[in-house]
Amino acid sequence: MSAPTHIFRSTHPDLVQALQRRSSDLDSFHDDCEAFAAKHPIAGAVRKPEARIRPFDGYRWLLGLSIADGDDTKYRRRAADMPNLGWKCDRKHGAWVPDRRTDEGKLLAAALPRVPGSANIAETVAGMPTWITVSRNEREGTSMAGCASISLHNGVVTAACPGDPHERREPTEQFQQFWRPVKLSDYYAEQGL
Repeated sequence: MSAPTHIFRSTHPDLVQALQRRSSDLDSFHDDCEAFAAKHPIAGAVRKPEARIRPFDGYRWLLGLSIADGDDTKYRRRAADMPNLGWKCDRKHGAWVPDRRTDEGKLLAAALPRVPGSANIAETVAGMPTWITVSRNEREGTSMAGCASISLHNGVVTAACPGDPHERREPTEQFQQFWRPVKLSDYYAEQGL
């Protein structure tokens, strides 16, 4: 992440509780994935869970279950012809994933363990925009975006933003209720910089 240009803090109990709940969910994520794999064997065998992490915000989810040697991974157009009802082989990711064309696959997809990223929680609970414009090239018509780095320490939530979160629109009432701006010089002084 680039150096923050805008800092906001919050001690709102709803946001603090949501981030604390995320922390405990992260602690149990691996066990939840293993339990899912044990509960939903494919072709009579328990498979290794295939989990993914989105690097920019920490969102974690169980993609599916591993492919074993000898599995029939041939794609079939009709869901009823798949060798494992409710599952399909995703060759791109190398895993069995829920086949959402079937009722069984929809139930499996809904049951997959997930832990939302801290930036998503800050957006949902406290109105912090997930995507913040970091730089823009008017000549080429391109822009780069990033999300705020959210941290929780001693009951205080800090959002270090790589750009102005209100560049595209005014702050919402929800945002103003939850967040207070912090001077950049004060933030860096706290960091010992």
